[in-house]
Amino acid sequence: MGRRKPIKRIQHKPKVLNIKKDFRLYLANLMSTSEYPEFNMFSSIASGLIIEEDPSINTFCITVKNRVYIMKYSPTMVEELDVFGAGIVLAHEMGHGLLKHVPRMIRYENMFKEDKDMLLKFRAVVHVAADFSLNSMLIDVWKLFTLEDLKTRVGKPVEGEVEFNGKPMSTYAGIHPSDAGLPVAMSMDFYIAELAKKIQNNKQSPILSNPGSEKSEDKESKKALSSPGDFKSTVEAIKGMSPDQLEELLKATGTGKKGLLEELEEAGELEGYSIDELTADLEEEAKDLIKKASKISKSRGIGSNDCLTKWCEKQLQEPTLNWKDLLRRLVSTSKPARVSRSMRRARLRTALIPGAMPFPGRVKVPEFNIVAILDTSGSVDDYMIKELNAELSSIYSQAGTSITLVQCDTKIKSVEPYKGSLEHVRGRGGTDFNPPFRWLATGEGHSAVPPTNIDLVLYATDGECPLPDMKNRVIPDSKVLWLISSEGKVPDERSWSGKRPDKVYGTCGFGNYIHVQKG
Repeated sequence: MGRRKPIKRIQHKPKVLNIKKDFRLYLANLMSTSEYPEFNMFSSIASGLIIEEDPSINTFCITVKNRVYIMKYSPTMVEELDVFGAGIVLAHEMGHGLLKHVPRMIRYENMFKEDKDMLLKFRAVVHVAADFSLNSMLIDVWKLFTLEDLKTRVGKPVEGEVEFNGKPMSTYAGIHPSDAGLPVAMSMDFYIAELAKKIQNNKQSPILSNPGSEKSEDKESKKALSSPGDFKSTVEAIKGMSPDQLEELLKATGTGKKGLLEELEEAGELEGYSIDELTADLEEEAKDLIKKASKISKSRGIGSNDCLTKWCEKQLQEPTLNWKDLLRRLVSTSKPARVSRSMRRARLRTALIPGAMPFPGRVKVPEFNIVAILDTSGSVDDYMIKELNAELSSIYSQAGTSITLVQCDTKIKSVEPYKGSLEHVRGRGGTDFNPPFRWLATGEGHSAVPPTNIDLVLYATDGECPLPDMKNRVIPDSKVLWLISSEGKVPDERSWSGKRPDKVYGTCGFGNYIHVQKG
């Protein structure tokens, strides 16, 4: 029997994954581990998006092409990520979609598309504000990872540079509101306004002053929650940004000037579609992302923490609040208490001092000054006018409430104190939102003197008109409330084709809105 020849074993080289061709397989390899189940949901969402490799960008980004979301990634960054770091990046990018940041960014940027310099500055601020809002949601609300993870586990450690909690910061360390001393878990719009204030007040100082520090919150910024600035002052502050401030913000975005401009150009290619059509599609897609996220989180779980699951469920809840109840609640909770002097109230500090004059004392006088603007164009139905009159009458009956009624179509037709009922409707022409806001800003357009100390501008309309020009928006967003008729649309920046409201209460490009529902 002859001796058997030894079997020659072929040595197989490990397969090198071609990221450009097999990115979804790459995601699957990264996220198949059960070690970090909180990230499985985000990888599943990402697998359903169009994905493009782009060596010209430094990181990952979510942008828009042909009216749908696409995710771009840097092959260089991908090579530096471990499983956990990749999970953080995917959660961050998919989170922008869940929070509907992209359509809001597009609406903002559309206002400055003719001014490339201002567009770049505003985009840099918005990008940082969006990252502040999202990373704070991921860390402080959804609790998927920690601030230390964001700073030290996304990429390779950079030795000899800034440290966080004694650990080297990583190559792609993310940003957080604590970097600028701002409160956590706020909206993108809040951070835009706060960054604008810092830009205006700190021309010679870094805007992000605590990138390697523990979380800290600026007490002055907390005060801003009750007294937000108006959008006009925000725009002026950003416009006056210094080159050094712009460079700092661009560095914080991780994108750079070139990448930011290219991203803008691509997102701005509407191919014949209006801003409203584009953002409506994106908001609908964002809703689908939330539905998918909710379904995945329920079926697979996201670890021991169910904060994200509960958030998704809350976003998908249908509105159950009646618009009338909502209006009354908003009016009552925003009613200020102004201080006045009265002989009926003694000054407590001097009442017991011999020889001191205890009167007059100070009392809180509830005064609520409303400017109610009625769109009297032909497209506003009689039901809307009847319902507005009933609600104004109810509000007017509250002590200390003063209402100035403005009727306007394309011009102001009348300005008069509201005395409990609406006698005559004047107008029935087209619609223009500029005249009443121009009158409030400058006094032009009508002989009546605009009221001062306005607490609320209530505009009843069908929304079939662009929002007023920026120069006429002197009233802060927090004080503008649109009452949208049952068949109306949410007012938009530049067109008459705004989207239909999909909920009772929401925000728009200028102020908030309530959808007036029949029945």
